Amino acid sequence: MGTIIENLKTLNARERFYVIRYALGITEFKLDTKFREQLDKLLELRIHRDAFVAMDYTIDWVYASLKWAKGEQDVYDKADMVQLNEKGHDIDLLVAYEDDVNDKLTHIIFIEAKGVTPWKTAEMKPKVERLKLLFHDNREQAVPHLVLLSPNQPTQLDKKILASWMLKNNGDYSWMKLDIQPGLKGVMRCGGEKNESNCNGNCWRLYDRQY
Repeated sequence: MGTIIENLKTLNARERFYVIRYALGITEFKLDTKFREQLDKLLELRIHRDAFVAMDYTIDWVYASLKWAKGEQDVYDKADMVQLNEKGHDIDLLVAYEDDVNDKLTHIIFIEAKGVTPWKTAEMKPKVERLKLLFHDNREQAVPHLVLLSPNQPTQLDKKILASWMLKNNGDYSWMKLDIQPGLKGVMRCGGEKNESNCNGNCWRLYDRQY
């Protein structure tokens, strides 16, 4: 049994983390100073320079880290599973650090990103429900935060599906602007006289992405 952050590190088995670490010659992910300061301002926090950072982190692993920190067991009861492995939901970027005042309290920041596709309620809702369930009774261990990262603010995401901790005090999204390379193209299957989008078409074409 370790701390929540030690457990998060132990469970971080995503291959791409190790591929990127190996390819870039780094031992761990570190937040850029500018990005960390933007998060600080948005969430009104003081995120540590050495905060734990992981990408595509499975929600199951967060849940297991919290339970493991309470006490190690050979087997955990099925009634205490929060539907483990149901859908394999993961978080685009996860940041965690121990609170400055209470070292038994861990801040966990869930950062979800959209690049060239819009935020949609139906797509986001299953992951949101998992996070709601996860922190229903684990608030004495961790303080969760949700940040939306995208080129433009969400316009198709219904705030009603979000828990209060997923929003700012004024009820707005905790949103940060994501810079995307301009001029990106997409590939579209097409057909018909005007070569319009057609999933059953017999040709394809490039198109300008809107974001």
